[in-house]
Amino acid sequence: MVRLLHDPELVDRVYQQPEATLARADLTPREREWLVSPDRRAWKTDPYRRARLLTGLIDEYPASMAVALRSGGTADLLAFFSAEHFADCVHGRGSLALAFGAWLTDGLADVGPEETTHLARVELAIATVRRAASVGPGAANDPSAHEHLVRAPTVDAFGIREGTVERLAAIRGRLGQHGGALSEAVADSTFDLPAGAATPGAEREYVLVDLGPDGAQLGFCPGELVMLLDAARDPVPAATLWRRAGALGADPDDERAIVAGLLRDGSLVRAPSPG
Repeated sequence: MVRLLHDPELVDRVYQQPEATLARADLTPREREWLVSPDRRAWKTDPYRRARLLTGLIDEYPASMAVALRSGGTADLLAFFSAEHFADCVHGRGSLALAFGAWLTDGLADVGPEETTHLARVELAIATVRRAASVGPGAANDPSAHEHLVRAPTVDAFGIREGTVERLAAIRGRLGQHGGALSEAVADSTFDLPAGAATPGAEREYVLVDLGPDGAQLGFCPGELVMLLDAARDPVPAATLWRRAGALGADPDDERAIVAGLLRDGSLVRAPSPG
């Protein structure tokens, strides 16, 4: 029902082929009949429902949404409600904000400007770590070789097209000069954004987003750190990370100290060993 209230394309498919379209919902024939027995226009009586939800997401994605709206208008963003990202979010009781951010970074790429996907990648990282539970102070003792470590949920590190962070700051700063609410600034297509989008094919910059006392903190980091933390997306033995640090250029005497330091500063956390 939630999807039908937000996805007019789904409404049409459900009324044309209810059994096939609703297969993932695991409904009985009688339950399917409940959904298609009303006049199909009943699902579309509030044409602004989707736009209101988008407005609620602007605080999380002001830069990427501002660029997308000036490129393709509201229609491009409304396509989110017909995407698998939205469907999976509803069926899995997930976070709408995180599902929308994931869609901006890849689902919108077919129709929106490339710049949107880069800006959204950073804004999604900020939104993600903001929702993570703090892991508290890092461990004081160094890990043993077979202890499993994993990247903390309060940290994200990744490579992005060079100039994206600067561009993000410039757009957000410009939106703050609008004089109205942030939602008004983002939606006002006559309000120009600063020129100077990052050039396609440019070098990459490496970004670290972590949860600090005052919220999500954004900064730059070495590419080697990104690759080391990426190796710990899933729990791995500390010894694996030692070897990875060495492969990335660390001196043999420093491999263990680097991993221990990431554990102490909370970038890595201990994880249960598999099995």
